[in-house]
Amino acid sequence: MAASGGLFLGISYQQLDDGDAAEKFASSGKQAIPFNAWLKISTDGTITVGIHRAEMGQGVVTSLASMLAEELDADWQSVDFEFTPVDRDYFNFGMMKGGQPFGDPSSNIGTGAGTWLVREVFHTMGLSITIGSSSIIDAWDTLRPAGARARDMLLSAAAKRWGVAKDQLKTEAGFVINPATNLKLSYGELAEAAATEKPPSKPTLKSPADFRLIGKNPSRLDDIVKVTGQASYGLDVELPDMLYATVVHSPIAGSLVDTFSSPPIKELSGVKAIFPVGKPAAETAVAVAAENSWLALQAAKTVEVTAKPPIDGIRDSLTIDYRKQLNDPEPVIFREDGDSSAVLSAALTNQHTSLSADYQVPYLAHVCMEPMNATAMLDNNQLTIWAPTQAHSMVRDIGAEISGLDPANVTVHCTFLGGGFGRRSELDFVEQAVSTAMRFSGRPVKVFWSREQDIQHDAYRPLAYSSIAGAVDSNGAITAIDYKLVTQSVVASLYKRTPNPRGGDARKDSSAVSAINPGIYNIPNLTVSFVPIDSHIPAGPWRSVSHSWNGFFIESFIDELAVASNLSPLLFRLNHLEQQPRHQAALKAVAEQVKGVANIGYAISESHRSVVAHAVEVEIINNQSLRVKRVVCAVDCGPVIHPNNVIAQVESSIIDGLSSALFEQITFKQGIAEQSNFNNYRRLRFNETPIIETILLDSPMERPGGMGEPAVPGVAPALTNAIYQATGIRIRALPVLNNPDFQPYQASYSTAESIS
Repeated sequence: MAASGGLFLGISYQQLDDGDAAEKFASSGKQAIPFNAWLKISTDGTITVGIHRAEMGQGVVTSLASMLAEELDADWQSVDFEFTPVDRDYFNFGMMKGGQPFGDPSSNIGTGAGTWLVREVFHTMGLSITIGSSSIIDAWDTLRPAGARARDMLLSAAAKRWGVAKDQLKTEAGFVINPATNLKLSYGELAEAAATEKPPSKPTLKSPADFRLIGKNPSRLDDIVKVTGQASYGLDVELPDMLYATVVHSPIAGSLVDTFSSPPIKELSGVKAIFPVGKPAAETAVAVAAENSWLALQAAKTVEVTAKPPIDGIRDSLTIDYRKQLNDPEPVIFREDGDSSAVLSAALTNQHTSLSADYQVPYLAHVCMEPMNATAMLDNNQLTIWAPTQAHSMVRDIGAEISGLDPANVTVHCTFLGGGFGRRSELDFVEQAVSTAMRFSGRPVKVFWSREQDIQHDAYRPLAYSSIAGAVDSNGAITAIDYKLVTQSVVASLYKRTPNPRGGDARKDSSAVSAINPGIYNIPNLTVSFVPIDSHIPAGPWRSVSHSWNGFFIESFIDELAVASNLSPLLFRLNHLEQQPRHQAALKAVAEQVKGVANIGYAISESHRSVVAHAVEVEIINNQSLRVKRVVCAVDCGPVIHPNNVIAQVESSIIDGLSSALFEQITFKQGIAEQSNFNNYRRLRFNETPIIETILLDSPMERPGGMGEPAVPGVAPALTNAIYQATGIRIRALPVLNNPDFQPYQASYSTAESIS
């Protein structure tokens, strides 16, 4: 099965009877009366919502809680939250094509039955993971009904107490009210009795016209704990008698430890042990465990690690290798509409405009603000893990695998995440923490990475190379595109580290060509082919995954086709989106915002059920350096749950997109990453950030899309298209400021302060 966004992960294949989720949630954190796996109510009226997805700054705590509270008719001032334990009831079905793998399940019996069956399979597997911008759409189908069921139970309890029919009552702001008598009972007063009522199997959900929280901006539930320092991130975990361990990885990216050396332990103050860590017989690093973090870091400087050479050798001439692979005689053909080869061959004869271009993007690191870390303790055959993770159930399962314990004997405490972006769906840092804890039974051990280790031993956004050919007829219509892609399969690379149900066959990874298969434009003859590269360099999900490279490639090429045909890039796009009203509306919205402004580049993309258009404005300062002045972004993400959260996601996506497009790249020499910290892995700074304007569009969609990633893919092509408008230079290889074609402008970037 393929999940939305092209990434499907899992470890457990068999059903795990891991207890009653509601009881587990009730017994963790604040003691209150449980209604279901996501809700408990205290007698004082406090509403505690269980957050079963990772909060990594995207605001999921508030958005998820507001969906449940909306249907519950709760008073927002009484709403609190807790992160839930791990349980298979918290499985993520939203990543399976938006929770509707066969379309609307209410459309017919077959679709409904098929959806139910696949949902039951997902429930059996119990994969609880935060990835693919799927948290909101999954919660739309779980947390809203959970709130509605609890509201119905509260109404039933009140009806029995007053001896009236349930349909004569109403709810409002945490109370059940009898309009006939004006009597009311708080949810706290009713909680104990209501929890014994049978919940309806198909609860009635509110009409959007009746929403009080969804679509509004209730205060974020995690604001106070974050600004006061009370929020607990992975690195904040402190326990009695704790040891601290940092790691030194095998130097070659993706390699295993061969040998290591260090001074004798007795010569290293406070150091307890130095040893390989990771999966048994497949250790990727050496841990230095000490009484405090400083001693561990200082001792780590004395450790020398040698790598086992990768089986298939070390790749250094990456660009040359990738270009050669374009000639692979047997690429994977993922799409073949019409006959693009014949149409392209006939283009010159027919006096049609034809064009071919090659594009490239580099390896990218995730650079989460909080480097990788996890804490673990093994005591009396019980393993406890504290982890800032996107993969809750997988952490439990890998902990059980490494420790040899039954999964029921593994407890996972999920903390706040200091950034995720897909990196924390990996398990390497958890594997290290568990294997370290096994050496110090009875003592908790925090394993943490330095920034250097974090950047040089990432699971990177892979380098990708594309060769595209296309033709446009005399009427300005695209007649054919031949799209060839060479890159690593993230799915296959991940499978090497974490076997999962999807498998590791790169040639079956259709997600590698997302954004072009299926595409958004009307192209009658379209061929999409893929040549997978195998490499020792780990490739992992990076914010927007394959949309980040395919979006740049196709939107750059569409722009080039328009210019080669002497047509407006904006109108050219609109003309090829005649059957895509959401896309047209988004493009028209940004175009209206920048009307009459020079040096504008456009891009349009769709991912995770959301449509996003970008317009980027640039200028060249003193004919020398580049400045991005403004980015306008129009978003159609379906029903907006929390507008401010969506805007924040757009702004952070644009900053990420600009950083990666302008500056970022990971390069390798003899298999070792050359970048190691922010001094040589450049990021956009506050004083370089342009004005960002976000337009939230009214949507015809009845279900929400994701917004953690969709505003990333269009940033790079809109930027480079704007650079062409300003300079006449086409940027086909990123990052911009390392591109030789941009050298006439000294490859520099101007800050806002430098503009008079």
